[in-house]
Amino acid sequence: IKDFDDTAAGMYMCKVTFDNNVVEGFVDAQIFVPDTIIQVLLDVSSESVNVGDRAWFDCKVTGDPSAVISWSKEGADELPDNSQVTGGRLLFNEVTEDNAGVYKCRAKTKAGPLETRTVLNIGSEKRKRKHTRGRLGTLPVVKSIGDE
Repeated sequence: IKDFDDTAAGMYMCKVTFDNNVVEGFVDAQIFVPDTIIQVLLDVSSESVNVGDRAWFDCKVTGDPSAVISWSKEGADELPDNSQVTGGRLLFNEVTEDNAGVYKCRAKTKAGPLETRTVLNIGSEKRKRKHTRGRLGTLPVVKSIGDE
C-alpha cells in the first residue's frame, strides 16, 4: 500500500486462485507511528486515606485515544464491592481497611499492553473523643478512646 494514512486503514482481503482452488486471507491494517510516545499516567486522590473517606485513582493513557483501560487488585480475583470503575477512574465511595493494597491499571494500546501500579494506604482512623462528666462546677474531662 503506497502512502498509507488514516483513510487506508481497515480490513484487507487477499484472494489466491490456483488450479480451481481458492484461498482467502484477511488482515486488519492499522496505523502505528513508532515514535509516538504511549504512556500510562496515574493520578490519586491522596497518598493515604482514612476509613470512611472517598478515594480514587485515575488512569490515563497518552498517545493512544483508543486504549482500553482495566483495573485489578493484586491478590484478588475481583475488585472490592465498594468500588466502581468509570472510564479510567477507580472510585471507592467509603474506604474500608480491606481496600488497602496494590492496584494495577492495565491499558491495551496499539503498541501493546502497558501496566502501572499504585498503593492504597489506609491511615490511622481519626481518634474519636468522648466527654465524661467531672464533679459539679468543673469543666468536662476529655479522654481519647483507647487511652483508658
